[in-house]
Amino acid sequence: METSQIITLISGAGIGAVLSAFLTFINSSKKNKLDFITKERSEWRIEIKSIIVDLLGGNNRKNALSRLETQLNPYGRYISKEDRYNFYMNDGHIWELIDNFDYSNRSVKILTKYLEILLKYDWERSKREIKVDVFNSFIYFILIIGAISNSLLILFKINDLPQIIILSLSSYFMVGIIFYISKITKKFKQKRIRNLICIILLCLSMHYSIDGLLYWIIPHETIDLKNYLVTFMILVLMMSVEFKIFLNTNDEEEKYIAHISCIKNISKKENTHV
Repeated sequence: METSQIITLISGAGIGAVLSAFLTFINSSKKNKLDFITKERSEWRIEIKSIIVDLLGGNNRKNALSRLETQLNPYGRYISKEDRYNFYMNDGHIWELIDNFDYSNRSVKILTKYLEILLKYDWERSKREIKVDVFNSFIYFILIIGAISNSLLILFKINDLPQIIILSLSSYFMVGIIFYISKITKKFKQKRIRNLICIILLCLSMHYSIDGLLYWIIPHETIDLKNYLVTFMILVLMMSVEFKIFLNTNDEEEKYIAHISCIKNISKKENTHV
């Protein structure tokens, strides 16, 4: 067996050991985090449902309102309505109603409607985040493997300076994007141009990464158009799923905001007819 083959085998074994340890740690951390968040959200939902019951019951409304203030996002109270997205996503509309609450049946009805759709949105968001975490874990896996593979290619196989520069930049970007991909997922439509640029760079980096992995697996002289097509198809599949997650995330938030606006409009019409 040639020295280069031995080095490749050792390198592959090293990558496998490092990735196995890293992924075990990540999965364990994610599970603990998910269990904690699930428990906290479950207790939060129970408290919000209890507040709704007390508000509708009419016997303990002041206490219910005080408890509600401790369950809302405090930043929402100070966000301008001009910043429509952050105003609604940080409970600004609920704070606005609380600050002008007159304990009338009309105010109670509007507030309970707000809380009901907030519960619905939070439930849907919880289910979505589990799916996003699973898929993003797969993306992280590909990015880490790609970055390590690129580094080994530079060390042992690639001598061409332009390719070294491209692989190095690709690796730096893939490692860096790991820390920001969750933010891009949540706010894809808010900063669309910037996020689209990030996605395009991510696609190019992953393309070089997958191509590099094929370079390790397949002898260089056998690589042809079919291999590039396989690389492209894998990339398109992964990014299609990722884009679907991006768009679904923002669609749910837009629906939530639309429901709030609908409640406000109905309330105004009812108030006009009174």
